[in-house]
Amino acid sequence: MLAQILARRNRLVLLLIVLLGAALRFFLIGTKTIWLDEAFSIWIAQHSLWEGWRWLVKIDQHPPLYYSLLSLWQALFGDVQGVVRAFSALCSTATLPFMYLAAKRITRDEITALLATLILAVAPFHVRFAQETRMYALLTLLAAMALYCAALYLGGYGTRRLTWRDWVTPVRWRRLHDVRAGRAGAGPGGRDADPQHGGRLLSAGTECGRAGRSPTNGAPAATSACAPSTRRGLGATGP
Repeated sequence: MLAQILARRNRLVLLLIVLLGAALRFFLIGTKTIWLDEAFSIWIAQHSLWEGWRWLVKIDQHPPLYYSLLSLWQALFGDVQGVVRAFSALCSTATLPFMYLAAKRITRDEITALLATLILAVAPFHVRFAQETRMYALLTLLAAMALYCAALYLGGYGTRRLTWRDWVTPVRWRRLHDVRAGRAGAGPGGRDADPQHGGRLLSAGTECGRAGRSPTNGAPAATSACAPSTRRGLGATGP
């Protein structure tokens, strides 16, 4: 019960931090005049994708992703200065939850993760570049997402080869991490912990380890009963 209350409190605090960050990033976003680099971004985005990329190759050194997304944004909402800057503000605001998730995964402490998110939410440079029609806010968002994915991978999979399902269903990351940490699922032999039945293998090994000692004098006991199940858990064929 206490854990649920704390979890709800932390989610509420995170929501307040994100709302604070959004308010700072959208505050008076359309009052400043467009400066040279912003005008260049808007001009590139007014072209078609192919034409915009061709101009970037000739006169610019930045990757085309931001300009391509900005071109779509302008086609939907227009090219007024406040509107085009709102795309950067949204990217900057979306960075905050990913910062929280990454910090929580790395430090395994929600208070530290909330503090890190709060610092980023009120960081002057991050707020400033969130109100510019440039790619810096999108870059920060992608960096935070990459950091979170790296923390998930390093904390959950180790050397396991990833499949496309792992990228679209992050819950599999947590399941395999729990199995490797010895926290098998509640099902028989831990089957629920991992799609590859890693929990069953851990459970079989634990039972055989307990059977390796006699409960009376500590002498080694026969483990022939455990051997077949262990081999079956490893996928061997045989009696």
